[in-house]
This record gives sequence, C-alpha cells and structure tokens, in this order.
Amino acid sequence: VCSSDLLLERNTDIIWPRPNPEFAAFYSKTPKIDFKETDFLSRPTFADRYISGGEELTMRDWWARNGINSSWGLHKGNNYLFWLRGAQMSHRASYMRWLSEVREKDEKVLPIVDGQRVTSIWRQPCYTYPGTAAGIAARIKEQLKTLPDREIEHLHVTIADNWTVCGCPDCLAPIVLPNGETLTTSNSDATKNSLFFSTRNFMMLNRVAEEVVKEFPNVRIRTHAYIFCAEPPAVKVHPSIIPEFAAYPTQNVRYSIRSGNAKVFDGLNTKDVWKRRFETWGKEKKGELGYFGYYYPAGITAVADTAAEDFCDLASYHGVQVHTEGYGSDTSEPNEGGSDGMGKWVMARLMWNPAQDPEALRAEYIRRVYKGVESEMTEYYSLIRKAWHEAPSSVFVNCHTPASEIYENFMIKGGIEKRARGLLQQAESKAQDPAVKKLLQRQIAY
Repeated sequence: VCSSDLLLERNTDIIWPRPNPEFAAFYSKTPKIDFKETDFLSRPTFADRYISGGEELTMRDWWARNGINSSWGLHKGNNYLFWLRGAQMSHRASYMRWLSEVREKDEKVLPIVDGQRVTSIWRQPCYTYPGTAAGIAARIKEQLKTLPDREIEHLHVTIADNWTVCGCPDCLAPIVLPNGETLTTSNSDATKNSLFFSTRNFMMLNRVAEEVVKEFPNVRIRTHAYIFCAEPPAVKVHPSIIPEFAAYPTQNVRYSIRSGNAKVFDGLNTKDVWKRRFETWGKEKKGELGYFGYYYPAGITAVADTAAEDFCDLASYHGVQVHTEGYGSDTSEPNEGGSDGMGKWVMARLMWNPAQDPEALRAEYIRRVYKGVESEMTEYYSLIRKAWHEAPSSVFVNCHTPASEIYENFMIKGGIEKRARGLLQQAESKAQDPAVKKLLQRQIAY
C-alpha cells in the first residue's frame, strides 16, 4: 500500500488529508498520468509507526496511505481488511488480563491493597509471587502457538492504566541490586516511589521474557514505560523487551522532551524529569526503544513542531517504534480533524521520516489541499504557529488541556482571533472547489 501510494504522490498532486470519507483524497483530474519519477527509495526511520484512535476502515485507509502500520489485536480471528492495509497482527493485554485464567484459580497473583486481595483488572498483579510471571509467560506462549506458521508481529504485555501496586510484605521488601546496593520503600505509593516499583515491575517482566524466549527466541515484548514505570529501573531490562517510553502527564507538549520543561506540581520531580528519563532510556535501550506519544491536545495548535523534535531525538537512539495517541473518529463534524487535520497529517508523515521540516510539510499540505486559497491558508497557519511558540513559557499544555483553554491562551491572548477567522472566511469565499469550500466551512464551524 505505502509504495503504490508514494508512487502516486511523487507523480501527481494527490494527497490523503483526513480519514473522513468526504475528504479522503484531494487531486486534480487528468486523463493520463505521466510517471516521471519512478526510481527512488524511501525507507521508514522506525520499523513500527503506530497511532491510537478510531478503528473504522476509513481510519485504517488513512493510516496505510500515510505510512502507518498500527497493530490489530487478534481475538476470534484476523481482520483481513485491516491486515491488507498494513496492520500488524497483535496479541496485547495488561498483566491482569494475561492472567485471566490464573486469577480464577490462584488468588496469590492478585495484589494486596489496603490489606485485601483485589480482583480489579485495573491494578497491577503481585510482582513477587512466582506464579505471576509464570502465569503470564504460559499464557503468552499459548497465544503465540495459535499462529504456527508465522511469528506474531506485535506482542504487548504491560501494566494496567493505574498507579496502584501490591503492598504485600514481599513486594515491599528491600530490593538488593546486582551491584550490592539496596532499594527500599516504606509504603506502596508508586507516585512517590517510582524507581522502586519500576524496578519491581521490570524484574517481574524480565522473568516473563526469560521464559518466553526459550521457545520463541525472536519474539519482542512491548511494554509501557509509563506512569511509575517511566522511571528507568535500577536493573537491566531483558534484550527482548521493548519499553515504550511515555512522558505523561506533566510534560508540556509545547516543548520537546529534551528541552526539560516538565510541570512540577508535587515537589517530587524537577523540570528536567522527562529529559533525564528519556536520555536514560535512550542510553540503556539504544536500538531497542519504543515511544508512546501524547500529541493530541484538543483545538488549534502547532504541536506537530514538538513531535518533530521528539521523533528526531528518538531516532538518535535508533528507536524501533514511534507512536502518538488520540486520533479519534473523523466521520462526524465538527471534530478535531476540523481544527488540526493538517497537524495530524504532518505528524503521520514525520513518523516515516522525522528529519523532514514540519513547516515544509505544512506547505505541501496547503499546496495539495487548499488549491486556489494557498496564500490565505499559509498566513492562517503561520499565525497559529507564531502564537503557539510566542506564548509565555508558563502556559502549560498536555493531552488533557481543553480546547477552550487552548483557544483562550493562543487565539485570544495571542491577539490573532480576528485575523485568523477573517482569513478562513476569505478563503471559504474565494475557494472554487466544492470540497475545499466544505472543508473550510467545517474549520470555521469548529
């Protein structure tokens, strides 16, 4: 899919701008395509280029045409149409889900929280009970054997989306490290003891990996280096494990991770906490590092500029996986595709090659999409980018920042609201192509 679409892009003005059926492709009609550029090589920087979001076929089409190969979770079979569009076949679940059958038979895999065994799948299991790693490994091997003629393309084994960890005596016991040093904790609060519990987590996952690779030596286990596990552990991580580093939730997405601009609110970390963690992971897992991004603040932004820097830094560590979350369905209007559809396209293209200039990609998008109103849209997006970068450094944005707050901080306080709206209205009035006019109408409505 990628090669045939890239061939068309090189030899026509076609573009696949949004995963919306009405705006799936923009191109000039011609009775004949003269293929002048056919001898070229384009290889992605990252082997795996993932976006989390809507799972409808229109989204999969858009991903495939823009170089994304996000995985598809196998359950009762493989979705052939998704696979045809480049989706990797995947087995993926949190620890407690991998332990679904074991949990029914052996309660010792369950965490102790406030003195009681907890059955919720939104908790971490008991890290130190031997049956936990053994149960997860056994289930993984069982699932891998369901594909006897090929290896799974994507295997995800990870923490639950929660800070709660087991507080049993063994999990809280001191950890003696290989160098003879000791890690200790006085309680099970992972928000205040990230290093301790990240180390507990990866010690358990290392045991899983050691068992799995005995039968499946080529398998790679993806896992979130997220919340407390974003802190690099005090032990070596097994070579078969691909940690997906996530700078969440206190990284200000107006700035690159390595700029050291985290929001400090708990007194536990410094502004450079995500810079330190990213650089440590990059050093410890060079050539084996994944990344889990959060470039989806609601509203009108220039967050693709930040993604460009972070993706380049990931490439400097020879990262194997790049990702961003938050691409919701684009089949109804108004939605965030109407606010930052171009930014989402730019980030998708950067996943293939992060060395590209995001401003040059914007210019290409404008040229291919906004035919006849290029000057108005170039000025419009320049205003947004200028406001984004010139706002006070105290203005914090992450994936949870509401669109209204972003509008206030950048459009109104940035002094560009009137001019920006005027440019969209001028472009809508001037546009001759019905699809371009409708696209602009929806941007104005948003």
